[in-house]
Amino acid sequence: MAELAVPFESAPAWACSRIKELKIISQLGANLPGATLLALLERLPDLQSLELRGVALPSSDMEVSLASHALSLLPQLTKLTVSDFWYLSCIPPPLAANLTHLTVAAAEAEQRARPKARDLAPHLTGLTSLAELRLFATKAYGFSPSGVVQLHRAIPLQPSLRKLSLSPVACSTHSKGCSVGSLVFAFTGGQLQTVEISTGRRSRAYRDLAALLAAAVLPSSLLRRRLPCLRVLGTISVSNGPRDPDPAAALLARCDEICSDKLSGGASAQATYGVIQRLGLPKQFAWDAGPGVRVEVRLRPFKPTPPAGVRRQRGGGDGGDGQPQPAAPLEASELLRRALERMRWRAGRPRERYLLLLSGRTVQRLLPDPHALAAWLQRLGADAAAGGGDTDEGGPVASYRALPDVGCVVLACRSEAAWDAVLWAAMWTAPPPLGSATGGAADIGSGGDGGGSGSGGSGGGGTASTSAGGGGGGGGGGRYDLTAEPAAMGWGEALRKVLQALWDGKPRRGAHTNAGAPSSRSDGGPAGELDRVRWLLETWEGLRTLPSEEPLTLEAAGPEPAPHAQEPQIHGPPAAPQQQPPLA
Repeated sequence: MAELAVPFESAPAWACSRIKELKIISQLGANLPGATLLALLERLPDLQSLELRGVALPSSDMEVSLASHALSLLPQLTKLTVSDFWYLSCIPPPLAANLTHLTVAAAEAEQRARPKARDLAPHLTGLTSLAELRLFATKAYGFSPSGVVQLHRAIPLQPSLRKLSLSPVACSTHSKGCSVGSLVFAFTGGQLQTVEISTGRRSRAYRDLAALLAAAVLPSSLLRRRLPCLRVLGTISVSNGPRDPDPAAALLARCDEICSDKLSGGASAQATYGVIQRLGLPKQFAWDAGPGVRVEVRLRPFKPTPPAGVRRQRGGGDGGDGQPQPAAPLEASELLRRALERMRWRAGRPRERYLLLLSGRTVQRLLPDPHALAAWLQRLGADAAAGGGDTDEGGPVASYRALPDVGCVVLACRSEAAWDAVLWAAMWTAPPPLGSATGGAADIGSGGDGGGSGSGGSGGGGTASTSAGGGGGGGGGGRYDLTAEPAAMGWGEALRKVLQALWDGKPRRGAHTNAGAPSSRSDGGPAGELDRVRWLLETWEGLRTLPSEEPLTLEAAGPEPAPHAQEPQIHGPPAAPQQQPPLA
């Protein structure tokens, strides 16, 4: 670092005086000796912006004195960026009064602990011309809520102040491991206008957010009687809902406006609704609709036109003293039917890789018996493996989702080759007889002298269907048929599209009902945001009853059939057709 000043020592004074901005960036976190900084800055008297990125200050008193003297030689400096909090002790009073922008961005490689907030505070009192102050500590030495309050007391509230940023900030004084991404305070005319909390890339629990608001913002000297705006950026997870009493209630009651980006649903609709009542309607709402299925809906504003003769009422969703009830939530079966409608593939459109939809009378009769269904799917996977499907990872079919309400099974195959093999095998694998595991009377099989027909396709997204019946043998005149078709999208995406359309008031054409998010209350007035979000949450609650995805391997699934049950004579399908090279 000592060689930094060499080029400037030989340069003419008039050339050095033209330099207005200087950046010194080190990737190794090297120390910058005070003597080197002095030799460098004394040649740049008209410098207006100085950035020392990745450069640490030696800890000796002599080095600090030299660095302080070097900075005092810059009467035009207004912007200073350093990567070591110890540089704050080097800022002389004349320079502090002249700075408009000050940034401390500590490098994560820095091992030295930053000064405590009570030691930093005296170095901030002289920043009387400050427009923006940014203090970014390392993850190991973030700011506690009490430290934030101490720094607030030290910062002069001048009309020039526009923004104060602190990061990271712990949720409470006694939980340094739990931190929120950052706190940003925006000012107009020296008055606090906006508090912005960012969770960063990770989601944070509402209870942690509430603890931070209560400990770092509510007692702040920057806060006036009212807070015009509170913004929550990132994802807030509901978990178990707000505490009782909620520590943030007093602050939230003083906010004129609350904006939040994304809310992740919690253990129940009631807990989630309690958080939305406090933070308002988020821009996006996400929740789990079963293991591995994440659904996200954008809560776009909706302003319905009130019926003629009905006076528009102010306020939110509860609608006054009458407590009108919102529209009933959509039944889970109807939601499922609409989702399946969107999943069905149409010719000429792209399909979801590896997903296959099985339907028909065969599937409808097997769905009430989970053991028989699993046994048949296991056999289907074995036949597909024999026909060329992948078996390295446990069979061609990775998992399945049974949907009894709509008479369908969704298969998730392991690869494109497995998908082709399963589609081909679906034409040949007859179902096992029902009643062997559960004692039911129904029996599905292929008759001893019956006939069959089938047609199918593969590769680009074909559909296979087969049917068979007969009057001999064990089938007793039984009959089976099956349709296998590609899926246009995944399960979670289909649910998302259905709920998004319902929230937007655009139900899919051909739906059995026009049910959607309520646009009016039972008393005739327009539905408020809370009415509509309560409807969405109650509909979401119904998703918990939908079947989950089950794994499927080539090992035997379900109980063995009873000895008296007659198995159809299946010798396995022929190998799936291989693509031939084009003719020369």
